[in-house]
This record gives sequence, structure tokens and C-alpha cells, in this order.
Amino acid sequence: MNKLLSDLSTKLLVCERVPVTAREKLSQHWGDFQILYSIMNTWSPSQEMVSQFFKLGKQWVMHFNSFSHIMEGFDKKHVTPYMHIMVYHVPKLLKTFNGIKQFTGQGVEKCNDDIKMIYHRKSNKHDPTAESLRVRFRKNKIRSERIKRVYRKYNVLFWQKGKKKNFHDYKIKCIGIKKEDASSLL
Repeated sequence: MNKLLSDLSTKLLVCERVPVTAREKLSQHWGDFQILYSIMNTWSPSQEMVSQFFKLGKQWVMHFNSFSHIMEGFDKKHVTPYMHIMVYHVPKLLKTFNGIKQFTGQGVEKCNDDIKMIYHRKSNKHDPTAESLRVRFRKNKIRSERIKRVYRKYNVLFWQKGKKKNFHDYKIKCIGIKKEDASSLL
């Protein structure tokens, strides 16, 4: 999402669908949202950030409504419940819990994706709940027990010359072709 927001403000400056008179203001508007988004995604925002969030959020929604005379879709009726939550409820959550990043649902979504994958690919569908729990338990156990092995580069020439060149030399050696004749094979 952060990459999308960083690219959005620059793309709005050249977008043909946006009226020329509104491009710079709209670009700035989404740049302001990027600031709000970064505050929301900070693990432990400072008190200054938290106190500034309400003011910035309210300005952002008012600025959103100011585009209604230039473009369609920016009226007060288009202010979504998410915008309301961002302005009036997120600042309180930021203050109470010292950030809301810890409430992200990415872990739950990943677990749900894994369980669906187990059900559709690896299950005999006899008792999918138990099977999913067993697989998740095994994966977690293996992940916690496994120690990553140390890799040593024994053949330093291989890494210096390049993998493709070494493989080509090996093929020539196995086939028994002279190096002069092998240059046409590359």
C-alpha cells in the first residue's frame, strides 16, 4: 500500500482523466493521506504524532470535500465510514494502545490461506479441521526446531568464473570437444 501511495501522487500530476486545474491539489491530497497512513502503521507513534493525527485527518476529509466543485465523486455523501473511523476513532485507538499496527490481521489471513490450501490440496476431506490443525502444528514445530546449516563455497573458481561458463566448460570436457570448436556452441 505504501508503494501505491508513493507512486499515486506523482501519477496524478500527469493523469489525463484529472482536470489540469485539480492535478496539483489532488496530488497533494493523496500525499497528505500517505502521511496519515504512515502514522497509522507506526508500531509506537510519538505523542506528538498521535495528537496531530486528528487534526490532519479532519483537514484531509475537508480537503476531500473541496474537490466537489471541480470533480465528481467528492461530495459529502461520498465520505465513507472508513474516513469517519480514521478521523474520529483511530486517534483514540492510537492514544489508548500506543499504535494500531499490532492489530493487523495479516497473521490471521495467512493462517486462513494455509488452511484453505491444506483443505483443497492435501486433505482427503474426511476430517479437514483436524488435518489442518495437525499440519499447522507440524509446520510450526519444524520451523522452531530447524537450524539453518552453514553453506561453504568449496569451489571458489566456480563462483569467480560464473555458473554458466563453468557448466559450459564441463559439457565440453564430457563430450570431448576442443575449446576452439566449442565456441560455436555458445
